[in-house]
Amino acid sequence: MQIETSGGTPQLLNTTDKGALLLLVYRFRAILWRFHRRFSQHDLMELKEDLSELVGERGYLTIGQQLNILMRMRASYSFLRVKPSGLLGIQR
Repeated sequence: MQIETSGGTPQLLNTTDKGALLLLVYRFRAILWRFHRRFSQHDLMELKEDLSELVGERGYLTIGQQLNILMRMRASYSFLRVKPSGLLGIQR
């Protein structure tokens, strides 16, 4: 990820990274819609709001703000957390 800066202005995603983020969020929304029955209505609503906020639909965000949203989402939704699978014989 490259960060665009100009003087002391906030750091924002460049256009390539912003486009990649939009595509990832689009795919995530498509997956959510496809499997919406697996989630509560409350969780779906919260996820949609978080994703809208992440891509800047409610105003420009700095990279730091976007990272904070991602950390909040990871803490809020257990299915976003990586769980050790024990693959390759690695025991924890």
